[in-house]
Amino acid sequence: MPASLSPDRRSTAQSNADEGSALIEFIALTLLLLLPVVWLITAAASLQASAYAATAAADQAAKVYAASGDQALAAEAAGAVLRDFGHSPEAADLRRSCSASCEPGAVVHYTVDIAVPLPAAPEFLGSRSHMMTVSSTAAHVLKEP
Repeated sequence: MPASLSPDRRSTAQSNADEGSALIEFIALTLLLLLPVVWLITAAASLQASAYAATAAADQAAKVYAASGDQALAAEAAGAVLRDFGHSPEAADLRRSCSASCEPGAVVHYTVDIAVPLPAAPEFLGSRSHMMTVSSTAAHVLKEP
């Protein structure tokens, strides 16, 4: 018998050498393709949650100020809403403006800006990188005291 392998034995030897490589390729491609997609979905969800938080905080602050006329109480209400959404009240910028001199019947506007951090990004030199800033403004008519 010749020393060379028959065609059936050569194909079996080649298939044994490739055994398990499909699993490694699948895992590598999954990591390369799936992780960025998951990160993008997380980033989009973080942006949307921050937009909801800014909208709710601005609306609550404007409502409380329109009803009570107390700016500290309105800031406290906005802070409570931001904490409910998982944001620090110190990380948000809360601004108030009135159409007139903030007298009854005037329209009060509250604006909340939240800097949205990048998901899974570490702090670098004490500061966190931000993806973008979301902003929301709410307006209510000041009521009689």
